[in-house]
Amino acid sequence: MSVVSSAAYKYAEALADVALETGLPVEKAREQLGLFVDAFRENEELRSALLIPSYPLSVKQGVVREISKVLKMEKIVLNFLLVLQEKGRIKQIEEIFAAYLSVLDNMAGVVTVDVASAYELSAEDRKRIASAMKRVTGRDVKLSYSVDEELIGGLRLQVGSTVYDGSILSSLENLRNRMMVGSN
Repeated sequence: MSVVSSAAYKYAEALADVALETGLPVEKAREQLGLFVDAFRENEELRSALLIPSYPLSVKQGVVREISKVLKMEKIVLNFLLVLQEKGRIKQIEEIFAAYLSVLDNMAGVVTVDVASAYELSAEDRKRIASAMKRVTGRDVKLSYSVDEELIGGLRLQVGSTVYDGSILSSLENLRNRMMVGSN
């Protein structure tokens, strides 16, 4: 399950707000930011140039400007990246991009649900979970699945900051805690 900080959400929401205010389609900003994230993720030299503390900010911002020319970025996206570099947040670009995708989902009325299970779920199980979460949230859902063998069995679902934990591990921990309280 991916955890995105509140700071990442604030930057992502700011980009969405500015895009909307200026008439830049939020999907175009998503596409351009995604291209930058791909370059950042795949190119060690680019990451080094942007992350090494001894490089002056002006050099790092020059690198971002050059990349933006190659990727034909809108000025808003470029300025967003320059602000991230200035604030020392460029190292969180992947997390901020994930938050931006979440912001776009929220704007579209889609809620993301992270589902953790002790084993790989069948297509039928996934379909039932999607249906149940749509009923619970009253919104369209985008499901993200992961396997966490420590759960032993059951599921742990996360919708935003709310966690629904029906795992055997959680049940055992609750039982243990009740037994500890009862023995004092």
